Amino acid sequence: MPTMTETTGTGMAPPPRRPSIKDVAKRAGVSWKTVSNVLHDRPHVRAENRAAVQAAIAELGYRTSLAGRQLRQGRTSIAALALPDITSPYFAALAQELIHNARGRGLTVLIDETGGDPERELAAAGGYDMHFADGVIMSPISVHSFQINEVQPRSPLVLLGEREDLAEQSLPYDHVAIDNPASAVELTRHLLDQGCRRFGFIGAEERFGTGYVRHQGVRSALAEAGLELVASAPAEAWTRPAGEEAASELLASVGHQQDRAGRTDPGIDALICGNDLLAIGAMRTLRQQGIRIGAEVAVAGWDDIPEAAYAEPGLTTVGADLAALVDAALDRLEARIAGADEPAVVRLVPHRLHLRVSTQRA
Repeated sequence: MPTMTETTGTGMAPPPRRPSIKDVAKRAGVSWKTVSNVLHDRPHVRAENRAAVQAAIAELGYRTSLAGRQLRQGRTSIAALALPDITSPYFAALAQELIHNARGRGLTVLIDETGGDPERELAAAGGYDMHFADGVIMSPISVHSFQINEVQPRSPLVLLGEREDLAEQSLPYDHVAIDNPASAVELTRHLLDQGCRRFGFIGAEERFGTGYVRHQGVRSALAEAGLELVASAPAEAWTRPAGEEAASELLASVGHQQDRAGRTDPGIDALICGNDLLAIGAMRTLRQQGIRIGAEVAVAGWDDIPEAAYAEPGLTTVGADLAALVDAALDRLEARIAGADEPAVVRLVPHRLHLRVSTQRA
């Protein structure tokens, strides 16, 4: 009678058992404690025993247990990255940069898409129900740090961007961002230098948040020039369709019209948008209404996503130094994981104004 092979319920033979530390010890002819000493590179191991253990490890394909290492060290070497929208070009580029940087630090990154939902953002900030990550880096768009404080985070936390006033002296968590007020002033002054005087803004928020801070920066620069915003419009989301719709509403509010000769008066000559996606959507509306981008209405945004350089016309935008932003965020996270207990730190990273055709007035 043929020998029967034990199978699982699927009819398949069970997978081979992973070699254990005792298997290595048996193959090498040493105790399991000697194997452990070799794995931890302890010095008091005889050379011949170390060689035998290393040969046995190679022959058996032995790998140390992640779970066991976590129990011994109290760490997972995993960082969680919580983002509102991983399809956003900006957040996709941010995630890629962070993954590459973290890999060089011996960290694995797990990404959580929160969708901007307050409950999901609070769950991420709280360290999740299962402690699978040593710390969390999060870009919140719906909650601020004082709400987060109420859930008493169980893991080190670093926040990206501005969901609150970074000049506040009692922020409970580390923040990493660009200097949004300064970048807004720089962008506005560039447009003023181009001869723009009637400004519109898309993406304003009521109180704090990136849109609010950028909106306030634009207003501040205009006030220095003795001007005010002609019109401002919120956006349901920072997307191309939302930018298209908001631009249509803004133009209607300022009385955009054509005279009998076909000449247009858009009612504004500059349109600053909270991010590049809003700006690209807004440019579509301008084209559809026969408004010449740059010559009649200068358009600009933030983030310097790849599409900005390939848009028609090329979009002037403020870009963050993503490498510096990611480096600062991981530096702060690692410091907190290591037990740093100094007050919350705000790190502002460099930004750059990328000038393109969308703000050329001639």
